[in-house]
Amino acid sequence: MVKGVPRKKEMKAFDESLQEGVRLIVLGALQGITEFLPVSSSAHLALLPQFLDWQDQGQGIDVFLNIGTLVVLCLYLFREICALAKGAWDIILKRKTHDQVFFWQVIVASLPVIVVGGIIELCFESRPNNPVLLAATTGIFSLLLFLCDRVSQRFVLCRHQGSVVDALIVGCAQVCALVPGASRLGVCLSAMRFLGYTRLEAFRFSMLLSMPSVLGALTLKSVKVFTKGLILPWASIANGSIVAFLCGILVFWGMSHWLKKNGTFTPFVVYRVLLAILLCCARSH
Repeated sequence: MVKGVPRKKEMKAFDESLQEGVRLIVLGALQGITEFLPVSSSAHLALLPQFLDWQDQGQGIDVFLNIGTLVVLCLYLFREICALAKGAWDIILKRKTHDQVFFWQVIVASLPVIVVGGIIELCFESRPNNPVLLAATTGIFSLLLFLCDRVSQRFVLCRHQGSVVDALIVGCAQVCALVPGASRLGVCLSAMRFLGYTRLEAFRFSMLLSMPSVLGALTLKSVKVFTKGLILPWASIANGSIVAFLCGILVFWGMSHWLKKNGTFTPFVVYRVLLAILLCCARSH
């Protein structure tokens, strides 16, 4: 009987590893699907373990799952990334070009959320995942997206589209996305639609803005992991990231196609309102 004990421990460890691998594949798929939709991927990654009675995977794993969707952005936004590189080179050469202006727009729009998000990351280890809070923010910010998409832009009287001022407004709005459930993409889309940009322009620029913040979060989290000697299930995270990439590349294409066909954000607003109602009902029971 004594000889069988190590065998049982090995089987138990194998089962736990397998379950963890399956969980991260499911979470990777969820990350890939929700990252490119204005529905808040972070809220879904926080809520799914609660509904399935799983142990919360933590923000660290969530951040590393972003690697898969980051690769998707690099592929789909290659043209914009090249323009940023040219803009940086033009700044070095002191040349005034459209790419140089575009580079400064991205920097100005990215700085607020990087600074504020970095402070929050350094000060707080855990994330708020209270269903009531997520329901409230999900509902409120989805209605804001609906208003900005359909109504608010009519009140913009005079503006210079593509200005650094626009970028600053979008950057400040993006800070609101640090509130759990707000949806970074949804907030950016709301701000840009309010400023009068087309849905496809707003979507592509909002997705481009996610890259600096994701890279910043990856850097901070990596430093924490390696300086504290934390052990993470890297093989399972890699599998989850691959699934996130595969799902993400399909969803990004689908969202772009939807917007090119003059699709609105209303279906996502309806989904988020229904999700908020579901969360409130689940909480009351």
